[in-house]
Amino acid sequence: MIKLLHAADIHIGITSFDRQVNEGAEYVDIKGSLSGRLVEVAQTLKRLTELAYDESVDIALFAGDIFHRRNPWPYEENLFARAIKDLIDMGVQVVVLVGNHEITARSSHVLDVFKTLAGKGFHLLENNSVIRVETEGGPVEIAGIPWTTSQDARELLGKDFTEDGEGWREYFSIVLEELASKLTGLPSVLAAHAYVPGASNSLRGIVELSGKPFIPLSLLSDTPFDYIALGHIHTHQSIPAGGRRVFYSGSLIRTSFNEESEEKGVMIVEIDGKRADFVPFDTVRKMLTVEIDLSDITSEDEILRSLQAYREKSEGKIVRIIFRIPENMPAPPMSLIREALQGAWHIVIRRETGESSSETSGDFSIGDPLEILGEYLDNTKGYKGSKDDILDLARRLIEEDM
Repeated sequence: MIKLLHAADIHIGITSFDRQVNEGAEYVDIKGSLSGRLVEVAQTLKRLTELAYDESVDIALFAGDIFHRRNPWPYEENLFARAIKDLIDMGVQVVVLVGNHEITARSSHVLDVFKTLAGKGFHLLENNSVIRVETEGGPVEIAGIPWTTSQDARELLGKDFTEDGEGWREYFSIVLEELASKLTGLPSVLAAHAYVPGASNSLRGIVELSGKPFIPLSLLSDTPFDYIALGHIHTHQSIPAGGRRVFYSGSLIRTSFNEESEEKGVMIVEIDGKRADFVPFDTVRKMLTVEIDLSDITSEDEILRSLQAYREKSEGKIVRIIFRIPENMPAPPMSLIREALQGAWHIVIRRETGESSSETSGDFSIGDPLEILGEYLDNTKGYKGSKDDILDLARRLIEEDM
């Protein structure tokens, strides 16, 4: 049996819900205080490499969005390089697909730096292509579809390409047909960083695809691949595609409260067998939402008692407190909330008065501006379906100014 570990959306460098810590230096190559979320990612990558060893994995496939920003710090690149080295040293072939967070405004990507490892157990899928990977269990063919833009589609189809269902169907039909034509009958895997119809997250339901690049399910159903490894959607899930094994592994850590109830981990797959199991990780920081109605609470002592009821549950977690509050009543002071929930990792306060709401973070660290913009778009009406386009434009503006 040839065994595959499928992971995606690590987002090394994410700063949402962060705080500085003084422990974890054994995981991250930095002196002094550390980003707590970076330590969390490092611990999770360590767990991933341990699982690869325990499972005698032949291939570790990362289906895009290794980094959160397009200009990662050197110590963030070093963190992933160390994981690659650990995997290669134990005989695992490492395959990495380029995701949307890696692509820059200059038609390059931040994974370029890892090309020097090519031929040493590391393989980079940066365009629509098929590679042959030699493993102890036998050879495997892996096809890659990195994050696709409308510019990519126009280069193939010309200026008549339209960003609708038919346009994307035509584009991906040609791409998948070409990839399938290169297979030689060996066990095969398709890796794609993309949307597919029917994908969902646990809080918001089915993902809106209007104006987004997506691979139609009927095309995946007709492909000859033994396993299809997807990245981009952060919720682990199986996609129904004509009985084929099609999975999003989901993100490795929780990046927003949309993922509060979701388990995080990786897929372990027998490419030439039947096994396709999700393995959850216990290194991922948990989230908790607390809702408190202040309409009939008038004193700080009552507020304190209401919050203290969640003290044990909030220990070590990223906590969001939703205060339902009369129009002219201020939110409780952060000092009071901190007193009640002393063991919480990070506290976010959401104040709701009728139809309006506002949000405040309990840790006043400076966040990634793109992450802040993303949170704003999530919580503001009128941006459904256009968040990705707005964030992509913002990224390009930031990069052009650097």
